[in-house]
Order: sequence, then C-alpha cells, then structure tokens
Amino acid sequence: MNLTKENLHTLRPMRGEVFTRCIQPPETSKGGIWQPDYARPLPTESEVLRVGGPTLNKKGLEVPLPFKVGQHVWHDKHAGRCVQIEDEWFLFLKEKDIVAVSEGENGKD
Repeated sequence: MNLTKENLHTLRPMRGEVFTRCIQPPETSKGGIWQPDYARPLPTESEVLRVGGPTLNKKGLEVPLPFKVGQHVWHDKHAGRCVQIEDEWFLFLKEKDIVAVSEGENGKD
C-alpha cells in the first residue's frame, strides 16, 4: 500500500507511539535572510495526528497515552522516526521523546 495524505487515517501507531506532522521552521531567519533546507534547524514542534495504544506500567496494567489528536507537542530535534509522504514530513514519536504538550485555547486542547 502506498501512503498518501488522503489515506493517512489508515495508519495506526503501535503501543506507546504517536504519529505527528512536523511543523516546519520558517524559511527565513529572524533577520529576513532566506535559508536553504540544509541550513534550516530541524523541527521540534509537531501536531498529533494519531495516538497509538496504551503502554504497560511495571505492574502490567495499561496506561493510556496523555495525548489527543490536534495537540501540538514539542520534542528533541533528533527524536522519532521520520517519514516523508508526498511533500510533507511526519514523525513516529515514543511517549518518552515528547517533552511538552500545549494546553489551553491556543494549544488546540
């Protein structure tokens, strides 16, 4: 099966994983200078598209992931596994790779 943006909804991340769309940094620096792809910083913010199954704690009980579709999450720039589908980049992140989640009105919570 070839993945396209139209059939992303068919992806189901595995237990403890989150599927996200990378939010790309701007193409220009703060001073207005255009930066080519290779000079731009790697993305550290993503939008949650799909949430995988619950993780297991030390007692073997299921613990659901604390993320919701539409939330913005922040992660290390080298975290996760990148996938390019058409012209966009997506990441599969583990719960431990996510360092912050936006909450409230502006965070799409």
